[in-house]
Amino acid sequence: MYIKLSLSLLFFSLLNVGYSYKLLDEEINLPTSLCPTLIGCECVNEDPSRLLCDGISSSTINQIGIQYPTVTHLTIRKWDEKSFNLGLLYNLTSLTQLHVINSWVTHLTGITHLSATFPLRQLSFNNNWLSNWTEICQLSHQLPGLDSLWLNKNSFSVLSECQNGTRFNIKELQLNYNEISSVEWNNSAATLQSLSLDGTSLTSLGAHAIPSSLHHLSLVSTPLESVDLPALPLLRSLDLSHTKLKSIPHLTTPLLESFTMNANEMQHFDISSLSSLSSLTNVSLGESHQLRSIYGLLPSSIQSFTLTHSLLTSLHPSFFRSSPSVLNISNNDWIISPCFLLWTIPIKDKHSSLFPNVTLPGKKSDCDKLEVNVPSRVSVINGGETYVQCQSSYEYAVVEWWVYRPATFLGRFDERTGVLTKGNGSDVVEVVEGASLHIKFASRDIVERYVCIARVRGSNETAQETTVVRLDFSAWYSIDILDSVFWGCLMSATLACAASFLLNITWILSRKSILWWIQRAERLSRVRKMVEAIEKYRQRQMDTIHDNYNKKVQTMRDTYHQQVDQLRVGYSSQVERFRDYRTAQMENVHSHLETLRDNYQQQLHRAREYGSRRAEMLWESYERQMNRVRMFNLQSRLKMMRQYNLKQRYINKLFESFQKENADAETMRKHEEEVRAVLNMADDSKLPPLSRSSSFYSLPEYIVDEDGNLRPSPLVPSSSSPIPFNRPNRSEASSSSPLPGPSNL
Repeated sequence: MYIKLSLSLLFFSLLNVGYSYKLLDEEINLPTSLCPTLIGCECVNEDPSRLLCDGISSSTINQIGIQYPTVTHLTIRKWDEKSFNLGLLYNLTSLTQLHVINSWVTHLTGITHLSATFPLRQLSFNNNWLSNWTEICQLSHQLPGLDSLWLNKNSFSVLSECQNGTRFNIKELQLNYNEISSVEWNNSAATLQSLSLDGTSLTSLGAHAIPSSLHHLSLVSTPLESVDLPALPLLRSLDLSHTKLKSIPHLTTPLLESFTMNANEMQHFDISSLSSLSSLTNVSLGESHQLRSIYGLLPSSIQSFTLTHSLLTSLHPSFFRSSPSVLNISNNDWIISPCFLLWTIPIKDKHSSLFPNVTLPGKKSDCDKLEVNVPSRVSVINGGETYVQCQSSYEYAVVEWWVYRPATFLGRFDERTGVLTKGNGSDVVEVVEGASLHIKFASRDIVERYVCIARVRGSNETAQETTVVRLDFSAWYSIDILDSVFWGCLMSATLACAASFLLNITWILSRKSILWWIQRAERLSRVRKMVEAIEKYRQRQMDTIHDNYNKKVQTMRDTYHQQVDQLRVGYSSQVERFRDYRTAQMENVHSHLETLRDNYQQQLHRAREYGSRRAEMLWESYERQMNRVRMFNLQSRLKMMRQYNLKQRYINKLFESFQKENADAETMRKHEEEVRAVLNMADDSKLPPLSRSSSFYSLPEYIVDEDGNLRPSPLVPSSSSPIPFNRPNRSEASSSSPLPGPSNL
């Protein structure tokens, strides 16, 4: 038992060892990838020759040259730089196709670094911002092997000749959805074979704008109104869909195979003009919403014919000579009548599904009478043009057009001979080939009934129908705001109301502003006069106060000086009287003189105190009067500011200006009277007068020196002259009254 267990364990261990060796061999023999890892790039379908990169820059191009030397197709999306350096591609010696799409490239650089043998055959810069056509010419000259160039959705505006006689060697050029408005190539693009200008801004093309070497030309979704194509002997396909052309251009294209003009604005189509194009096999007139008339027979060489969404109701009985392989004539309002379905006889076998539930005629003899088909009513936009087709059931009838009232012959067309005879109609309404009535310019004058008469040559059988032409005003209510009279009138009325409202508001604001300015000027004029009067009144009051103050101070000064002089004279006389007794009674005289001097000083001190109190009273009175004048001035200012809504700055400027002016006394008196009349002020004579006082230090003081002379006190300035004092004589003393003694002083 133990032997069996050990053998089983050994067997399982050998199996595990063998399985581990097998796993090791599988890990070692892993296949290597053919696409090296490169950030931002990946192979397309694991093919290293086809590379797709997103959001790369110039540095990545160098790495591509190292890791993918055999790349042939390179597509770059969202290039990170504004310019693309083509010189970086010199290492990619196998590159044949380069697509730089959905980026912001504005310039191409490094073009001269590429050699003429560079293998690039197809170059695409779709959905970028390129606008310099000179760079494209230089690129075409530098790379003669470049065949296809796609520059869709860029910013080119003009296609001009290359400078310095450089030829444009590109064979296929796509410039769809650019801002191109003119083409001036002439003979510089002699090798161009395919040109696509879809979605551009071209409105016209001249004979020298298109090179004669073209094989394919596409002008889809352009606002083309006129095209003058030159002789294009190699042209094989022409696409003029979604344009504003009202007729097909003159074609000198013997090799043309396909002609497409879908979603056109044609109203009358002369298909006989295509009969000279022997190679034409495909004609497409799909979505011809305005096509009312068609003339001629379909060329037998055409194998594919499309005519949809038109206004046609019938075709010529011999329109189809044979049955095309591809036929699409759906979404047309065909008349379900055997006589007007004779044109379906050649096609009913191959294309019977186009007329379900309709019994088609088997042969032309099924219609044994002459009938005429015209629309019962035709509506045309005012100022527009239209065609009215008159279709007869007979193959070769003679069709005439008449105005119903007054009866006027407009013209005749013989379908057998193709002869057109003009009538007496106006230049606005005429008959054209194919027996259609052409209204060139619709107005109220052409609104009338028109009669179409068909006759069979050599027979008296006739048929006629009447149509009514009316003006179509439904466009006035179009959904398109820019092409609708209703919305235009509504917008015009709205704008007129808005303009009138703004004009009224402007007029009201202007009138109020002008009235406010006039009232303000009048108010400021009154304020100016009042301020002037107040200022003059203030000046006069100030001058009066100063004059009164000066007079009172002068009077007080004179009184004081008189008192001092009296004291000095009395003191001097007494001193002279006692000086004679100095020898005998020296001591008594000195004591008496001291007493006199003390009395003089006391009286002088009392006089000084009285003058000082009087000066203080005068100064206080002066200040009260000045404050009263200032308060009056301030109250007047505040009253004017509140009454006239003025700013203090303006009042201050007025006062400053009046302080600099000097008016005469009469003007000041008049202004003062005006101010008093306005403010109801009392007369200034009733006001208490004020005067100005000076300091008591101006009062002179005198002292007696040792020699008995009077001289000014040191407090008085030195410029003052001494007061003269004359000693009295004895005779004079004796003649005068006796001097009082010391007791009398």
